[in-house]
Amino acid sequence: MGDAEWLKIAYKDHLKWIKIIESFGETEYAEDLVQEAYIVLYKYAKPENIIKNGRITEGYMFLL
Repeated sequence: MGDAEWLKIAYKDHLKWIKIIESFGETEYAEDLVQEAYIVLYKYAKPENIIKNGRITEGYMFLL
């Protein structure tokens, strides 16, 4: 996988991440918060630690 190609795996569930944030009551900035999560993933995460069977570990996203 290329340098940031693995982020596409996280992006597959983009709408799901937004809906989860909206379920907490934040609707105006949900998209921004998800984008910030991608930045954190890119800067600090190791793909081999969070990608299992071609999918991102959901618990990892909740911890961001």
